[in-house]
Amino acid sequence: MLRIDIILKSFYRRLFSSIPLMDIRRRNLFHGKLSSQAEDVRLPWLKSTSLFYDNCTQCGDCVQTCPENIIINGDGGYPRVEFKFGGCTFCELCAKVCPQNLFLIANKKTAWNFRAVVGSSCLSYQQVSCRSCQDSCEYGAINFTPQLGKVPEPVINSDLCLGCGACVSPCPNCAIEINMLTKNTPITEGNMNVS
Repeated sequence: MLRIDIILKSFYRRLFSSIPLMDIRRRNLFHGKLSSQAEDVRLPWLKSTSLFYDNCTQCGDCVQTCPENIIINGDGGYPRVEFKFGGCTFCELCAKVCPQNLFLIANKKTAWNFRAVVGSSCLSYQQVSCRSCQDSCEYGAINFTPQLGKVPEPVINSDLCLGCGACVSPCPNCAIEINMLTKNTPITEGNMNVS
């Protein structure tokens, strides 16, 4: 019976993959938030998104083993990373504990195609000095460039940013998001330098 469920999930996912999903939960309708769903950040080192959705059993082993407690059960019970709880240390435990063959562990740089993006609500753009994101980035990916007569503004070096999300939760204005660079680019041994 489990195999039939996996086949049906795969069929419906492919059937409706071209239709943009809308977040129409009651609380979002009430607040007037009827927008396309943002891309969830899935676990690092996934071979491909479709393989993940087709074969993940939603067992919760990755959720339980994450030492940072940033992996949660998302929509449909599929695990996803929630950066408001902290950043990913790329400890590899989620990939190692998974009973399915969904991961290809390489190095931190190839963990996923997500990188940090500073939004317009950043306090620096409003002439308020804040460097909490820079202070939390252990990779030195966030720097502040001096502006003549203004507060320095953040610049993210995408070559240094690993998309770990450590800069998200310290931001007092929730101005930083982790966004996908390219959609559905599978990580394989042949393209390990995806950026």
